[in-house]
Amino acid sequence: MIDLTDVHAGYGRIEVLRGVSLSVPRGTVTALLGPNGAGKSTLVKVLSGQLRATSGHVHLGGVHVNDAAPDELARAGLCTIPEGRAIFPNLTVAENLRLMRGDPEVVYSRFPKLRVRHKQLAGSMSGGEQQMLAFSRALLTDPAVLVVDELSMGLAPVIVAELYEVVRELAESGVTMLIVEQFAETASSVADQVVVMAHGEIAAGDDLASVYFGGTS
Repeated sequence: MIDLTDVHAGYGRIEVLRGVSLSVPRGTVTALLGPNGAGKSTLVKVLSGQLRATSGHVHLGGVHVNDAAPDELARAGLCTIPEGRAIFPNLTVAENLRLMRGDPEVVYSRFPKLRVRHKQLAGSMSGGEQQMLAFSRALLTDPAVLVVDELSMGLAPVIVAELYEVVRELAESGVTMLIVEQFAETASSVADQVVVMAHGEIAAGDDLASVYFGGTS
């Protein structure tokens, strides 16, 4: 469903992605792990149309999308939840959900805390509640492909567990997912495949321990 072949990308003269090739089969969950500065967020920007690859090929559902704009990708079924949550902090929870154009009851039944906060300004909520609100987009837009950047960053373990339960539910419904993380354990528990990124390259696939944790095979 997601296929990248020898993708290079960066900012000006600074190359961040150095020949990334990655395949996420339809209906599976891939955990993309790696330390800060590995290039994970740049890869998300390329996938979501926010940054154009300087070379290589990006395919979504078999369609070449190197030059597709973010709104075109969204119409094709791609939902991206970027690092930083991308909510409207000066709008209430209810207003944010209305902009997502879905039934808020779907969200409130999954995240009861947001029902309690529905009249509260989103920017005044805790980080965990804001991430729940950002993740609500995945519940409301019925995506074919979901890309989440740093799902658990700065969140309490109980909130992370709740969000990953939604990941499991979406996976069971057939959504293709790329979950970008720094932390291996939780993401690996729901993933069909684990890929490690370092220095702008895919560093390992199957041998997680030897590459990500610094051991030897």
